[in-house]
Amino acid sequence: MGPTSVDRHDFPATGLRVAVPVSQEHPSHYAVRDLVSELISQGAVGKPITTPPLISRAIAKAQVSLPRRWRRRQEPVIVPMMGARFDQLYAAGLKGDVVPYCWDVWEPSWPLWVRRLRPLRPPAVFVTAQQSARFLGDALPQSQVIHLPEATRMARHDSGTCLAARTVGVLELGRRHPVWHEAVTEPLRRRSPLPHLYEAGPGRLVYPDEHALRRGLSQAMVSVCFPSSLTHPQRSGNVETMTQRYLESMASGCLVLGQAPPELVSLMGFNPVIEIDWRDPVQQVLDILASPSRWQPAVDRALSRLQEVGDWSVRVRAALERIRIIGLL
Repeated sequence: MGPTSVDRHDFPATGLRVAVPVSQEHPSHYAVRDLVSELISQGAVGKPITTPPLISRAIAKAQVSLPRRWRRRQEPVIVPMMGARFDQLYAAGLKGDVVPYCWDVWEPSWPLWVRRLRPLRPPAVFVTAQQSARFLGDALPQSQVIHLPEATRMARHDSGTCLAARTVGVLELGRRHPVWHEAVTEPLRRRSPLPHLYEAGPGRLVYPDEHALRRGLSQAMVSVCFPSSLTHPQRSGNVETMTQRYLESMASGCLVLGQAPPELVSLMGFNPVIEIDWRDPVQQVLDILASPSRWQPAVDRALSRLQEVGDWSVRVRAALERIRIIGLL
């Protein structure tokens, strides 16, 4: 699969830096890695975070920041934050004005985000969840808070196998909707010729590494995706946002079954998710598995549109354009 049609050199990020966090192998950090890589490919300079973690945490807890007049003399630093990693943010704040790029800004932690961001007065804040961006925009009037939806690296995914030739029937990665899972698990075991894969227990990943994950997605006919607000409301509150799993599934040529967050529908221009039929969820999924070719046009349409709007090259270009409008470059 080729890259999107966006020219990566239209907006070279001269004078911009990106904080490079310590590499982590958990799937949630693949997006951080790909964002950093794309920023560097579009001209940003990667700067590893070298402040010792204990010092970084102490600085964040004390909310210590350098005078803004001094920070503005340095090039801005984009700081990827997968969750409330304020130690990394405040460590980067020792190098210049910070521009946080934030995932997992869940409703119960909104007050914490405001308390930690306000002392730094970041000129711009990127947030992947639209509801959270709106809240932070109201709470941080001195910052430009900008919603940028999730993205993926399209070239990392293999979408080549048609649905009818796939060897995994239903794939539930990570979070599960307990009601749907309980309803379909036993009927699928008895009546589906293809396996139904899911985590045997919390934290026990279906696929042990990234290579296995990409290969597994490329062989899955149906990938089940629900917003975290439905599967883990105690963590997410009412924030209904699009996560990596939706994009990875579509980029891998899976048929996505579940519930589409409004952000995803807005990004794509249509709903690419087959919504759950709660009147008879078992028969719905069995019908899909029995006639996969019927659903191939829906998969192809979603993949084609995602190539236009879902790659990191597109998202980074939008981020750099906003940074220029604000006057940081």
